[in-house]
Amino acid sequence: MPLFLIGALGWLLLDLIAKRWAVSDAFISFHWVDSWFYLTLTSNSGIAFGIALPRIIQIIGSIAVIIVLTIGFIKSNWKQRPFNQLIAGIVLGGAMGNWIERLVNGSVIDFIYLWPFPVFNIADIGITLGLIILVVYNFNKRSS
Repeated sequence: MPLFLIGALGWLLLDLIAKRWAVSDAFISFHWVDSWFYLTLTSNSGIAFGIALPRIIQIIGSIAVIIVLTIGFIKSNWKQRPFNQLIAGIVLGGAMGNWIERLVNGSVIDFIYLWPFPVFNIADIGITLGLIILVVYNFNKRSS
């Protein structure tokens, strides 16, 4: 359980700090690799990929995802798997980061562009890569 909490709180803190930096005077939009990778500030009032849904549905949906992730973790056999604990915590931290932004600001701050994906943030990285890693890692564990 401690790695789950460390992953969740650590990723949440990293995400919130990055978003505060993105809206600060210190943030400068710039291109690193032509139009393939750059930083640019946007506000996403929708869910993933900017899909529009009413705000209340977004907030309730986010709470449901956070509860399901937490209960699923507690009920699973991941307690014996430190790697799963950490990655599941990162997914939860990302979900919480976007939920807090949506609750407080009505939208989520996105600032990283990597072609061909829409603009995203640190929370999105934790959620997306975390889920991919969990699926691949646990599928390979069951196959062997």
